[in-house]
Parts: sequence; structure tokens; C-alpha cells
Amino acid sequence: MFCYSGVCCEKGEKYAIYVISVACKPLYSHGNNVNDPKREWITYRRFSEFNDLDITIKKRYPNLRQYLQLPHKSLINNTSSDVRLKRQKELNDYLSVKNEIDFFI
Repeated sequence: MFCYSGVCCEKGEKYAIYVISVACKPLYSHGNNVNDPKREWITYRRFSEFNDLDITIKKRYPNLRQYLQLPHKSLINNTSSDVRLKRQKELNDYLSVKNEIDFFI
């Protein structure tokens, strides 16, 4: 999983957008070929959407609160490259942990 970011401007509002790329290797059972291409999904999300996801997960699965730590929201300068780079790393860590947990749920 990889996370990138950029800055968008819509109707005069400037905001950070995060690009999430998830790749999945094919399973090598039931006749799948080693040369089958991997599947890849790319999505674009604002930080507030990750915040909403985090709230929903923690309400539905309260025992996961200790494992999932979403980066804190930044009220100012959230489009600066320093803030976006820090969040990229933290979002990558958050989504990696979430992925591991999903495997066991």
C-alpha cells in the first residue's frame, strides 16, 4: 500500500488530497498462473474521509481502539508539504495496521 498526496483547489478552497494505491498479488491456487497480473486499486481521499472511517471503525469495534491511531487533524497549514509528508507516512502506517486487523476479523 502506498500513499501519496497533492493539493487541490475547488471553488476557491485549497485542500490536501491523499492518493492511496493498493496492490494485491494473485493467489496461486485453483489454477491461477504465476504470471497473472496483480490487481491494483487507486483512490483519492481527503483527510476528513479517513477521520470518518476511523470513527466508524472504533464505534463498531471498540476493542480495536488501542491498535488504530489516525494522525491528528491539522487546523492550519494542512496543505504544506511538511504536513502532507508527515500525514502520508502516518496514514500509510494506519492503513497497514488496519489491513492486518481486517485479515483477522
